[in-house]
Amino acid sequence: MIPEEINAYADALFWKALEGYDFSAYTLALRQISYRSPGANVLVINDSVYGPFTDLETCLKPSKWDLTGFTASSQLAHHIQSYPFSLKCVDRARMLKLAPVFFPVLAFSDPNAVINLQELRLTRIASRSMGGGALWYGDAKHVIDPTLVRPFELIDAGFPFLKRSLVGKYKKFQDTEQVKSLLNELGHPVDDWQERAAT
Repeated sequence: MIPEEINAYADALFWKALEGYDFSAYTLALRQISYRSPGANVLVINDSVYGPFTDLETCLKPSKWDLTGFTASSQLAHHIQSYPFSLKCVDRARMLKLAPVFFPVLAFSDPNAVINLQELRLTRIASRSMGGGALWYGDAKHVIDPTLVRPFELIDAGFPFLKRSLVGKYKKFQDTEQVKSLLNELGHPVDDWQERAAT
């Protein structure tokens, strides 16, 4: 459920069913932006992270890419991780070129389908028509997922997010109390209900 207070911050609000995972919501929003505000630069973030803890404009400003991920990984395939990414010049032509990833009339509720057919393919499909890259990279031979294995080092390096799952389903990667202590330092204390929601 979307809290009523969100209306005070939103210029537009779209409501969709929970089925379809993040890419179905990304598709809905990006397609609407391409029609209603063609040429817009868009920052896409899902609810899997706490933050931002640094200024996102400053973080993204040096990027010359049309598609910029905050992290990339070689796990399964070289790809930009899609929990936040920025996409420049969103218009109908760009969305048409990205239609093999942002399916106009199809949404998957199986996580493996989303990973294999959308997230892992996003960078490859985008590279056919635009430049793309990530601000941080995790070689899966050494770091399976930088956001889970090296969260403290990433924050120290100016990375703006902390994964919510570090106090939930992936708490095995880090000491939960250390993660909560860092969130307190960053001004984002975690309540019990937030910890349960991250599970």
